[in-house]
Amino acid sequence: MGFELFDHIGEAYNIKTIVTINKYNSLTLNVGTIRAYKIREYHFVNIYYHEDTRKVGFKFLQDKEEHSLALTMSKNQCTIYMSFTGFLKYYNLELNKTRKYLVMKDEESGLLVFDMSRPLKVPTRKKKSTSREI
Repeated sequence: MGFELFDHIGEAYNIKTIVTINKYNSLTLNVGTIRAYKIREYHFVNIYYHEDTRKVGFKFLQDKEEHSLALTMSKNQCTIYMSFTGFLKYYNLELNKTRKYLVMKDEESGLLVFDMSRPLKVPTRKKKSTSREI
């Protein structure tokens, strides 16, 4: 069997719907989330917060509204990101490291929701060895 060209660049093999908030307070929606909820067609978002449950909700919008935040698509169109600093500071939610959360549609409210009290456990990377074995 000969070599085969891998031509599936940018396709989602991790179909989990995940939001990531990095230590610099930038929020990113992964390609699984973008595809599952057809977010690519939206340009703005309203953000909601439920203090009792620590859940964050998103309502995606075509057009800008008074309290909406602009969404930015990455160059390769695999992620959407937004500044989340104002939200985190307003609700006094400090993150000192990057965290990932599972995103789901809340049928009652219609919002796309994640629970800040339930970060995903992400395995840490092992330090690179000095050997170059393949």
